[in-house]
Amino acid sequence: MKVGMLARSENRGLGVQTWEFFRHVKPDRTLLVDMGELARGFDLFPERFPGATVAEFRDGMFDEPLVREWLDGLDVVFTAETFYDWRMVDWARSMGVATVVQLNPEFYRHAIDNLPEPSVWWAPSPWRMEHLHKDTRLVGVPVAADRFPMELPEPAERIRFVHVAGHQAAGDRNGTRQLFQALRVIRERMTVRIITQDPKLPAFRPHRGIDIETETRGRPDYWDLYRDADVLLMPRRYGGLCLPVQEAMACGLGVVMSQVSPNDWWPTVRVAGSFRGVLNTGTGPVRMYATNPRKLGEAMVHLSRNRDELRAAQEASLGWAREHTWEKMLPQYRTELERAADHA
Repeated sequence: MKVGMLARSENRGLGVQTWEFFRHVKPDRTLLVDMGELARGFDLFPERFPGATVAEFRDGMFDEPLVREWLDGLDVVFTAETFYDWRMVDWARSMGVATVVQLNPEFYRHAIDNLPEPSVWWAPSPWRMEHLHKDTRLVGVPVAADRFPMELPEPAERIRFVHVAGHQAAGDRNGTRQLFQALRVIRERMTVRIITQDPKLPAFRPHRGIDIETETRGRPDYWDLYRDADVLLMPRRYGGLCLPVQEAMACGLGVVMSQVSPNDWWPTVRVAGSFRGVLNTGTGPVRMYATNPRKLGEAMVHLSRNRDELRAAQEASLGWAREHTWEKMLPQYRTELERAADHA
């Protein structure tokens, strides 16, 4: 079976997801998508994909002759989230090549826009499965164990929290505003580090007892985001794949999340919230929630004062990560790719 993949080289979710697929599945061919101005100024790392064919993506299109030459002789092609130019699915089908998309369910719009359906859809979690194609397969995203300590952090005198902020364009998905509101009501000394690749963080004023560390350029190596921390704060406003949660678990961090599906996919400390409107997507409206800032603050204080419960949360995280490494899940990936190739 000859496997191809589409890759992105930014230090963002799709860049990380496709890089790790490349490292572990070792596809026969890689098509590196050159996003040009659409990369929005993020640093690019094409050297992560040695031997890749670079495909310029301009005005929503690839160069058809280049892509067809690249497809020739493959059995199945994998991509995360999108094929960018969906004509590629038709080109592949005409050449007897199967196509696989590991989608983000909120971006699924084929039923509305009448786009070509790939051979197989993969969903990374159970979230919104009822809104997806009826034959969608549940295939999670593994943890790259060699990137992370895969052990519990050393106890610190003062608990250290970290939050990975999201982009405002995604509806403040990671709940950054709710966290900032919580930091105003906490009356406990603690350290909170805010990391983002978007320098336009909302203005906030935490209680004077909280030490804030802010990083607005991210970090070159994504596995360093969780260094010297005990707990990841991720009060997400709606569900779906969340790579920072899985990465933090591989560092042995406890995770505090909002009580929104599918956050029970992971063993986390969950905080209640309330419905606050919808985000319109290709699969219809997605319900968004706002985590109760006071409840979030109470959860942070509780973990600060109850180190046994903090350790239990960390152990649960690490246990999940150890069961979802690439080494553990690679056989499933190979089986699913072979199954997809049969649907060419």
